[in-house]
Formats: sequence, C-alpha cells, structure tokens
Amino acid sequence: MSGATCRVVKLGGSLISFDALAAALQAWYAGQPRLRTLFVVGGGAEVDELRERQRRERHVDDREAHWLAIGAMQENARRLAAVLPEGVETVDAWNFMQADLLGPDPLPESWDVTSDSIAARVAERERAQELVLLKSALPADAGNLSGYVDEYFAHAARSLPQIRLVDLRDPQFAELRITLKHATG
Repeated sequence: MSGATCRVVKLGGSLISFDALAAALQAWYAGQPRLRTLFVVGGGAEVDELRERQRRERHVDDREAHWLAIGAMQENARRLAAVLPEGVETVDAWNFMQADLLGPDPLPESWDVTSDSIAARVAERERAQELVLLKSALPADAGNLSGYVDEYFAHAARSLPQIRLVDLRDPQFAELRITLKHATG
C-alpha cells in the first residue's frame, strides 16, 4: 500500500462515552482529504478499570493486562463501527498485534504500549501518509507529551512522516502537528 493513499486514525478511548461522538467524527472526517482511512479504537473505560484493578489486586501481570486491553480495543472497534464515517475501515487490534509479535521489533507486551503506539505501528506497517490521534484534548505542552501518549510512542512513531493531534471535543477540531523530536515522553 502506498503511503500517499493511506491515513491511520486513532480514536481515543475517552471519546467512546462522548455523547456527540458520531456527529463529531462525521464533521471532522468530512473536512479531511480523501484517503484510505484505517481507524484504531482505544480501550476506554474498560481498560482504565483493568489498569486500576491490576494496581489494586496485582494478580494480573502486565503481559496478561496488555492482551486484555487489546481485547477491549477489538470489542470497542466492533461496537463503534456503526458510528464511524462511511467508507473507513477498522483495524482488528487483536489480529494485528498477534501478527506484530511475529515480525521484527514487536511492540512490548506491557502498559508502556497502549492504543497510541499500536496505531503508530499500524501506520508504520501501512506506510501511511499520516497518523492522526483523535483525543479529548490537546496536550498542555506540545514539547512534552509525557502522560498524553504512552511511554513507547516516540519509538513506535519514529519513522512516521506526519503526526497530527486533534481535539475531537472542540467544535473547531483544534489540532497540533508534531514532529518526532516533539513526540518524546
């Protein structure tokens, strides 16, 4: 697949409960150049609960929690397929990550990797023209993305030509374009 014809969009898990999600997605997408678009959907509240449960109970190791979170991503993508813009594709996170394990430099199986790094890896594998992270806000400091993206993101996104951060809750869809040197965290 040629990078000139593909974009990967990561829909942040916190947006899953956004009442105006369908309308916001449609409006944002309508303003984008027509490219083949692949959506990676985050884990949302289910993953937040998993992380908290693991912190409290400690009977689930990081690798197991990682795969439970990917399962939540897969389920969210299936559930949200009806509200995604017509013509876009969703990435089956589970199958993608299983295949990634067999490739060179697989993503770590830990909390260092969330849907941000998974979306970056999808963009890398598809040779996407850009990666767009649709989130609930923009970072407070574009030069310090710590806490905004996962710990592994700078490594996963190192070869991407363009990364855009978009506040999908903002009616104007405020965005930042970042370069890898700003993507450390």
